[in-house]
Amino acid sequence: MRNKKGQFYFVSALVIILIIISFIVLNNQFSKSKNTELKDIKEELNIEIERFLEYGANSNLTDNEMQDLFLNFSLNYILKLGENKNTVFMFGKENGNLILKGHMIEDSENISIETGSSIVNISEGAFEETITTAGSDITLTSGSHQYVFDLLEGQNFYYFITKEYKGEKQIIKG
Repeated sequence: MRNKKGQFYFVSALVIILIIISFIVLNNQFSKSKNTELKDIKEELNIEIERFLEYGANSNLTDNEMQDLFLNFSLNYILKLGENKNTVFMFGKENGNLILKGHMIEDSENISIETGSSIVNISEGAFEETITTAGSDITLTSGSHQYVFDLLEGQNFYYFITKEYKGEKQIIKG
């Protein structure tokens, strides 16, 4: 009888330990999947943008056709990403036009984009702007931080996405 009682306590302790470990593993997996959302978006966007630029080059599209394609691509991605993120897409050429398309969430830091002497301040809601590029870079300012994107010869396609997660601002750019 004494051995059976000891076995019962041993098995009970193992079951309790397994339940606790299961909760810890599930909690870690849930937290990890939330934190990797923007990383997954970045990987997907990099692939899609590469395909977008290849398609435009291989199809011999005009600048206007490429701009229309960019606007459709950006709109679809903004809808796909949802309105809980600040999203800025930038498309254009060095010494040409830069088209900005995106969506800013309510109560977020304002973003400004500067290229040469042209500056655009972006605030809440959906936006679409065209500015003239003068120079070889784009400076995007979000809060007190500046991010520089190089304008290379030919078509350029960049993005800047932010999201608040557990009180922390997460950023991806490319």
